[in-house]
Order: sequence, then structure tokens, then C-alpha cells
Amino acid sequence: MGDDRVWCEFAASMLARRLERMFALMPDVMSPSGTEPIHQMRVWSRRSRSAFELILCCDNSKETQKLETELKRVASTLSKARDLDVMIQNLEARTAKLPEEQRSGLNEFVGRLSAQRITAQRDVERAVERVNEKHVMQRFNDLVGHWSK
Repeated sequence: MGDDRVWCEFAASMLARRLERMFALMPDVMSPSGTEPIHQMRVWSRRSRSAFELILCCDNSKETQKLETELKRVASTLSKARDLDVMIQNLEARTAKLPEEQRSGLNEFVGRLSAQRITAQRDVERAVERVNEKHVMQRFNDLVGHWSK
């Protein structure tokens, strides 16, 4: 059991650091001030999910599974927003290289993607609000604290 305990403490430590970085970005993703906060929070959500897989080896309780579901939900929402950001940026760069008379179709498509991105931002904000309402950060801290002792 000693080796298992050390393993679980290691996994908890990795998860705690990743979640801390991820959750620290929440205020920045709530204001649509640019694409980088969404990108960074998505990166840290993926890293957190990887570390969370290690925790599941230590604790596969219903609460742990619920936390995994919450983490997946946030990651999915961030991914949708990030994918739109990347598409918009790439299309805008391509459009800028075209002659003016060839830009209208792409500009219209970028406009539709931009409207979808506004909706995706609302979804991101709701996901962050859900994290707060469900006390997800505290629940993660409790889980990590259990294995860090």
C-alpha cells in the first residue's frame, strides 16, 4: 500500500498544480478580451484531464467521476471556442491575401463564424459560472487534499 500511497500523492500533486493554473484563468476567459486566455485555459484543462486520469487509479468513487465529468464539460466548451478562434484567425489571414473583389464570400463566412464565437463565449461563461455554482474548485481541492496527506 505504501507504493500506492506515494503514487496517489504524486498524482494529486500534479493535478493540483494543473488545476491551479487552469482555474486561475477563469476571470480572463469571462471577458472576451482576446483569444489567448481561452487558449491557455484549454491547454491547462487538457493537462488537468491527463493528470486526473492518474487520480482515477487511486479513487474511482462517484464523486471523483462527477468531477471528471465537470472537467470534461469545461474542456469541451473551451475547445469549441478555441476551434472557432483558430478558424476565424486563419480565414482572416487568407482573406487579407486575396484581391478585394474575391473577399466578400470569405468575409461573410467569417462573419457567421464570429456570430458562433459570440455564442461560444456565452457557453464558456456559463461553464465557468457552473464551476463556481457547483463549488468544483473546492471539491477538487478536497479530493487532492485527501491524497496529498
